[in-house]
Amino acid sequence: MDSKMSFEEQKICTNKFHQPSFKPPLGVLHFAYLGNMDYHFSREPEASAEDQEYVIDRLRAYNDSQVKRHWERRMVRVFVRDETGEILAGVFGMVSMHALVIDTMWVDPRCRGKGIGGELLARAEAEAREAGAIWSLVDTTSFQARPFYEQHGYQVFGQVADLPIGHTSFFMRKRLNR
Repeated sequence: MDSKMSFEEQKICTNKFHQPSFKPPLGVLHFAYLGNMDYHFSREPEASAEDQEYVIDRLRAYNDSQVKRHWERRMVRVFVRDETGEILAGVFGMVSMHALVIDTMWVDPRCRGKGIGGELLARAEAEAREAGAIWSLVDTTSFQARPFYEQHGYQVFGQVADLPIGHTSFFMRKRLNR
């Protein structure tokens, strides 16, 4: 909420929002009326974990009500460590809606080309299968690991040029229940 504007000034500003040519000043919230409910939009880059969880829980409840076959939600976190406990590699993902969505996978450059990445990926996929996943999904860029994922049975099903600018992002999938 813009603290420099009174509530009445903001309500006046709101009425202008309904005019097609009106552009609200940056940082001014859009107050509106929906049936018997007042509402406003707020930009919250530092939103509380509680508020974020509220939205996630509502989406999950809706998803659960629409899908006949239950699925388990499970965080997947697999690490490779040396004898001192130093992390050499890791993969993070989430199993939801019968799919493992890989968010992050990294292998220390000293360990690449030795089968560690493949074994790490296989362990994450096995954990996902235990949770009922039939797909594994990952996105990677032209300067990252597309050939690695292709070696392990992933196929490109979509791509976006200039994401990031000058490179291409690839969206890949692998069927896990074959």
